[in-house]
Amino acid sequence: MLLVNGLFPVKNAGLFKFFIMMIHHPKPILVFLLLLTLWSCASENQEGGSTGKTGIIAHKGRNYDGVYLFNNGKDIILSWTEWHEDKADNKMKWSRFDTESLRFDSVRDIPVSKGLQMHAESMAKAGIFPDGTLIAVYRKKLPSDRSRFGGVLYYSVSRDGGTTWGD
Repeated sequence: MLLVNGLFPVKNAGLFKFFIMMIHHPKPILVFLLLLTLWSCASENQEGGSTGKTGIIAHKGRNYDGVYLFNNGKDIILSWTEWHEDKADNKMKWSRFDTESLRFDSVRDIPVSKGLQMHAESMAKAGIFPDGTLIAVYRKKLPSDRSRFGGVLYYSVSRDGGTTWGD
């Protein structure tokens, strides 16, 4: 038993010392929070099975960047950029998350984004409105005399679930 400030007893002194050490050393706090988060993600449901699920969304062996998860309170979509050595083939992809099966639906292209500029500072994104209208925002490089790094910001809208996109 440990007396804290000589005032009240603490039965689990090891745990108390651990928390005091975490207060004075911030790095262990971050590690503790990370471990706590990972533990909670792998928790079990009331039937005894795992509540988590892992799966592959896109093809292995391709290059992906700029992953963006969008939740409007009704629908959840994931968008990202598939990039290639030949930058003219770069394009946005997206998939809708099915909350019943806990899986992403099939991966779909946003064809009008072909040739987009892949850069962390101008990451392409897609979102969905509650009525199902999709919107994609992306940048294409367009150097000019004033700036060799110039570009144009585009948006495109789909009102049919991503089958067609505006030019």
